[in-house]
Amino acid sequence: MKFQLTCSAFLATAVASALGDSLERSTGPAATDRGTGTLSNLVPSTNISLDYIVGPNTNTHSTVGIILKPGHPAVVLEKIGAAKVTCANDTVLIAFNDTAAFQRSLREWPQQGGFVLITNHMGNCDAQHERGLYWVNSLGWNNDLMIVAAHTEKTDVASVAASINVDFSQNQAGLLPSQGFTLDNPGVNIDANVSVPANSVTFSDSPSFSVSANGVYFGNNVTFWGHLSYDVVSHQLDGLSFDIDAALDSNVALTFNFTGPRNSSDYVFSPDPVRFNVLDIPNIITIRPAFLWGIGAAVDTKDAAIVSTNISLVLPDGSIHVDFSDSNKTQITGWTPHLNSTISSTDKARVQVNPFINSTVDLELDILNGAYHLAGGVTAKTTVINEITAVLNQTRRGIAGGMIWKGNSTCNNGLNIRSSLNLAVDAFVTGSWQDVVYTTDIPIGEECYGTHKYI
Repeated sequence: MKFQLTCSAFLATAVASALGDSLERSTGPAATDRGTGTLSNLVPSTNISLDYIVGPNTNTHSTVGIILKPGHPAVVLEKIGAAKVTCANDTVLIAFNDTAAFQRSLREWPQQGGFVLITNHMGNCDAQHERGLYWVNSLGWNNDLMIVAAHTEKTDVASVAASINVDFSQNQAGLLPSQGFTLDNPGVNIDANVSVPANSVTFSDSPSFSVSANGVYFGNNVTFWGHLSYDVVSHQLDGLSFDIDAALDSNVALTFNFTGPRNSSDYVFSPDPVRFNVLDIPNIITIRPAFLWGIGAAVDTKDAAIVSTNISLVLPDGSIHVDFSDSNKTQITGWTPHLNSTISSTDKARVQVNPFINSTVDLELDILNGAYHLAGGVTAKTTVINEITAVLNQTRRGIAGGMIWKGNSTCNNGLNIRSSLNLAVDAFVTGSWQDVVYTTDIPIGEECYGTHKYI
């Protein structure tokens, strides 16, 4: 005999549009027209801004603001209109084709040095996608050729900065989290999918229990952007937040084989995570996103049975603002589930099988080549709670906890199958805090099969 309940819950009316345009992005200094430099940029400053492009989309970029230590002002050479910058041994040569700019350098740059020159990869001073920082010990000028020769030594951000602020892949519209979310903001976009081969044993406890995968697929698409504020001197994080737009598509078909009674137990199987290295601002910050998935079940049975479940789940519109520094500032919207769920049993039995799907977006940060390390993100856990109960003439009830509403009619000498949905979204910072930021429970189906149909 086979009893089957098919439940559908279409709980939203719109499906998210496609996110982003690229899987992985290289990061490099933003291209600058050397002819657009202004004379004021020749003045050494302790407050500088560096722009980076993430991949080919010029709308997706990062800005690094650096407050330098007292006595360590800097000049960003790509912003002064220099015709050419070259490096040889311990010397940085800056060639000008604008007389006013050359004359301004004579006035603003002390001959004895005492400031920092910042180059980019457009010349021969630095590796591809990198900038260089050079501490100036002394200067010399060639008035006829309009060339400045700076005698330098290489330094780095950690040595000269007091603090750094990074806006990566920022929302160009300038929306604050409280003003709402959209799924097409400029940001770093990643997507991946993973599947489990059919007939794979995902977990077992021989000889009384095993679970096989009849078809398991996960697909994730995420766009994120955010802000970092870090005190270099004290090695303290002053602020860090991410805005994450996420879409999940999954299908999980499992067969549970019970050879006898089994008390309440939880099982989980996790495919290998998919990791990326999509945002690397050399020597300043690296962000490594990862997708992690898990399938599992909470089970409880009083009888032998073979139970098959199938969950097709789409979460098209999940948006969350995660504040790593203050969990109280985390905000969420969307996360509306579209669900198809099927459960079937070969025997009349008292069984509870609650399969679940976990999907995690993990963001790992490395600041100043390991001076500070942090990870956090968001996890969506969807559980379909299924109760199969062989009953006499009585009001419908489950055999274990977990159902979200009470039966209100009578199932006469038959089999009662009931299903409900629970969705929980957690935000977390690894080793610091984890909060449930959203949860919902939705009844999705109930059927009674009388014994006269099968006996």
